[in-house]
Amino acid sequence: MKIKNVHGAPLLLVIISLLLIVFGFVDTSFLAPDGNEFLSSAVLQVLIFAIPSAIWARARGKGFLSRMRITFFKAVDIPLLVYALGFMFFAGATLSFYMYRLAPGLFSAAGGADFSRGVGYGIYAVVSVAILPAVTEEFLFRGIIMTEYSRNGVALSVVLSALTFSLIHFEPVRIPVYFVLGIALCLVTLATRSLIAAMVLHAAYNALVMFFDVYVYRAALRQGGATVLFTFICTALALLFAFLFFSALSRAYRDLGLRGAPSDHTKRKKKSSASYVREALTSPLFFLLIAVSVAGIIINL
Repeated sequence: MKIKNVHGAPLLLVIISLLLIVFGFVDTSFLAPDGNEFLSSAVLQVLIFAIPSAIWARARGKGFLSRMRITFFKAVDIPLLVYALGFMFFAGATLSFYMYRLAPGLFSAAGGADFSRGVGYGIYAVVSVAILPAVTEEFLFRGIIMTEYSRNGVALSVVLSALTFSLIHFEPVRIPVYFVLGIALCLVTLATRSLIAAMVLHAAYNALVMFFDVYVYRAALRQGGATVLFTFICTALALLFAFLFFSALSRAYRDLGLRGAPSDHTKRKKKSSASYVREALTSPLFFLLIAVSVAGIIINL
């Protein structure tokens, strides 16, 4: 499929964003006749994210798929993933806390896995709400979108992957949270050379949020010394894990250099870095994507 990358990436995201908006107006109860909301959520995730992304990647050809880093991470990468998860969870909790305080009416805590209704039901919830979204969203954002924009430079591919990831959720007060998470997931993908590493990390983060986000929400609604202590602990742990995470990233990149691994940076012959950035950000389809995202956010308010 011969579509320039700066047009292809936003085009795919426009299609998916429009599907999200359309399905937002549709009664999707028919997707789960037994009333299982997790089943309908899983089906929608496949219809909106998985199928369009799979068709797009296949149409781009085998060369594109090989550049998406669909490989397993190594055992040596596990500490990096643990530090990344700690950073994402505590940084996300801290940012969520302050956003809850700023706009409590626009927030609700993430739904949890209710194991009181049975272990099978709880596992069903984790798979459909934590694991499946992680797989489909990482395939799209850290796989397709980063690969599409990689020709415009690794830094721009990271920023635009994280930015579009935060916008497509149509939740304005959570944009800072999603953006930070998106950056962390991009860095992990680059350091491990593994899209599967980002999928596992994203799924683990989603599972933690399912169980603990409600406590962050409750803390934000309260006043007093306990709330101050909560924010202090979350902030301190976010900073600690940030230090560990970025130190591990530095070691990972150093090891890649010692092994002579290919660079993520695209070699440019004619255009300057500024030209590649301008080319990506001035694409008419990129402006259309921003417009559709804003429309989705307004509709979702």
